[in-house]
Amino acid sequence: MSSHNKAGTSAASRAGNSHAIVSFTLSIIATVITWISAYGAPQSARSAAAAGDYANVYTFLIISLGLATALNVVALVTGISAARRRVRLLLAGAGIALSATGLIGTAINLATAFLLPF
Repeated sequence: MSSHNKAGTSAASRAGNSHAIVSFTLSIIATVITWISAYGAPQSARSAAAAGDYANVYTFLIISLGLATALNVVALVTGISAARRRVRLLLAGAGIALSATGLIGTAINLATAFLLPF
């Protein structure tokens, strides 16, 4: 009976372990996408404006920040799931912190882009 309990515990541990790794990896990918967006969005907007394509000025920004936001939400949920299972707490905590910071940064970015007058 104890071997069955150990097998169940190790299966839960492996699942939590993979959640921590996925959370950290997705939060790193989302951070890199946000960095690329910070450089690529102004370049894309300039080239769209120069071509007179004003309908697509914010297209790159919306797509890249939307993708980063989706990845940050998934990373936050999987990080919380891993932390609740008490496995790889440091990696789960790093995933939670990076994804939460990314979500806050995206919210501030959108607030300054759309709410402040130019």
